[in-house]
Amino acid sequence: MTWLDDQQIFDANCTPPAIDDFPRDLFSERQRQDGAVVLHVFTSLYLFVALAVVCDKYFVPAVERICQALNMSNDVAGATFMAAATSAPELFVNVIGTFITEGDIGVGTIVGSAVFNILAVAACCGIGAGI
Repeated sequence: MTWLDDQQIFDANCTPPAIDDFPRDLFSERQRQDGAVVLHVFTSLYLFVALAVVCDKYFVPAVERICQALNMSNDVAGATFMAAATSAPELFVNVIGTFITEGDIGVGTIVGSAVFNILAVAACCGIGAGI
């Protein structure tokens, strides 16, 4: 049995690691180990709070106005906008995978997630209908 070093293993595997497809971080590996990852956590929390504020102050009133203008009931509007909201993450993952990482995520991401969303939403509605 012979031992291979890392370069020989990398040469044997023609596919580069997928992590190399993403843009580099602002911090080095050593800086992240020394605590720079805390800045990533605070930035993520700040962006989640900002998203909540934008949704509460702007998105919900906009949806209410659209519903009033189109004479839609709250149930129909909620179902319509929830359907769009459940498909939006797959769209953004596909855009990032296609244009930034130049990977082969493709249509399978959208189709697979759409099938799951349709089946999971229907199942949850069926479970909740008896309550």
